[in-house]
Amino acid sequence: MEFTNEMITELKTAPKDKNLAPYHKRIQAVYLRSIQTPYKSIMDMLDVSHDTVWRLTKKYQEHVLPQMLEEVI
Repeated sequence: MEFTNEMITELKTAPKDKNLAPYHKRIQAVYLRSIQTPYKSIMDMLDVSHDTVWRLTKKYQEHVLPQMLEEVI
């Protein structure tokens, strides 16, 4: 999956928005994947499954940030 610099910047700055605090883990998972962090490392750091990381990443690439956050893990 390819990420543009704009997408990476959006993901990098999103956790600073207090309104997005409940979604920090989701945003962090997608951000880490966008910078080519291996699934195994993300799974260990955030205690999420491979499928969750993959699903969130796919959803972000299809719909960008607001719609990704609506999806429940």
